[in-house]
Amino acid sequence: MLAEAVERSLAYTGKKEILLTGGVAANRTLKDKLECVAKMHDAICHVVGSAYTGDCGAQIAWTAMLALQAGLATSVDALVKPKWRFEDVDIPWRKEVS
Repeated sequence: MLAEAVERSLAYTGKKEILLTGGVAANRTLKDKLECVAKMHDAICHVVGSAYTGDCGAQIAWTAMLALQAGLATSVDALVKPKWRFEDVDIPWRKEVS
């Protein structure tokens, strides 16, 4: 499922690189599948070293800081929608690239 989402992301955005980090980067099967997806899309798959494959609270905190700087605030009762598609999620701190 993750490889399919990454493949859609590459097709949708036209990006030519994949970066695999966090706990999932330790999964050999996922790495192999993403390398295959990258090859099909003439992209490069980067995987962080095993010392950096733990889940990282700093990644979550960084995203929260960017959201706060963009004027977003979330209450404690924030709604999580597990079926959100990446293209439907507004990311106001990103600038459109032509």
